[in-house]
Amino acid sequence: MQHHEPRPHAVRTLLVHRSRRGPSPWWHSCALATIPTPLSADNVAQISGDALALHNAGFDTVLVTVNDPVLLVHPSSPLPEFIHQLKARHQRVIVRIPNETFVSLGVRGADMENRVTTLLLRTRGALNAGADGVDLGVCAEEYEDSPVRRALARERFTSLVRQVEAECATFDSQPIVTARLSGFDTPAIVSHLEDEWFHHLHDDALLTASFDAPSLELVVSDSLSIRDRIGAVAPWNVDCLPADRQSDTDRALTLLALGLPGVFHGRLREESVVEQVSAASYIRTALALRSERKLGTHALGVLHGLEWARPDTLVYLNSDVMIVVNTADQPLALPPGSQILVASSQGSDGVVAPRSCAWVSVARIQPAPTAEFSD
Repeated sequence: MQHHEPRPHAVRTLLVHRSRRGPSPWWHSCALATIPTPLSADNVAQISGDALALHNAGFDTVLVTVNDPVLLVHPSSPLPEFIHQLKARHQRVIVRIPNETFVSLGVRGADMENRVTTLLLRTRGALNAGADGVDLGVCAEEYEDSPVRRALARERFTSLVRQVEAECATFDSQPIVTARLSGFDTPAIVSHLEDEWFHHLHDDALLTASFDAPSLELVVSDSLSIRDRIGAVAPWNVDCLPADRQSDTDRALTLLALGLPGVFHGRLREESVVEQVSAASYIRTALALRSERKLGTHALGVLHGLEWARPDTLVYLNSDVMIVVNTADQPLALPPGSQILVASSQGSDGVVAPRSCAWVSVARIQPAPTAEFSD
């Protein structure tokens, strides 16, 4: 029997996420941007302009904050017309409703009946205005300090969320319910997803990881696996900062997030960022490719053993796009003939710049032609 020595560069593909069968609803893979300025009766035109700029860049969904509850219930509110304008150009709208309902839920004497009434009125107001979903903000236990109050807030929060979801179920448009947890606490994420069935439960997975290949690979795998087990969708959240405060690493994480299956969520922190994000060529190009190649719903594999990749390189395969993250302080040379589709930082031809991410085209394998035989 002959023994063959293993090849020194045997390439292995580890499946991280399977694609779902059949058509997927919009919220499985939307490109979402949070508009930083809350909507008011005085700035509707400005917010509509922000949403249009983001739509033109490729964001098909926006999250708009409404801090004034009057906008959710007043018959002359500008909210319905605002949402109608956005939906006329095929842009979906999630409305973040005022969150004081969830503050101090851990207090024993909290007036739960009044909170339920208030929450459902605001939810109904947003949905009657045409919203595609409601965002509840930060999960209630994060407002509490003591373990006892956190536990009570958590229990009451679950009850309130289920009533919101029951209200949403009465609408034919099938609106979604979303919320957020700070950090990346996997047991807490699983617990909330199992108890409250959020369509999107946002977290800070990518932002908590160190910018090195093993850490990023682990956090992406964990984020997908805990959701895949229960059929949930992974939202990838990144902070979009002003250009003068955005590092190479920030841009690399943004491009990585754009290439992962699930929801891309750009959290725009300041008004000036709207124009900058909308004009950023790498974001516009990536959003177009993401939509065209359906990267939000494809399977994802991580590649190990590539001859040209160093230990500080992370490589994913999504559809026919190879996502290369170079976490090193040195440039990374790609194989000859590689076609870079988009990069977070510009390097020379065939080179991924230090501390950056690039998407590389992968040739589709065509089936061999079938031979025709005649009798």
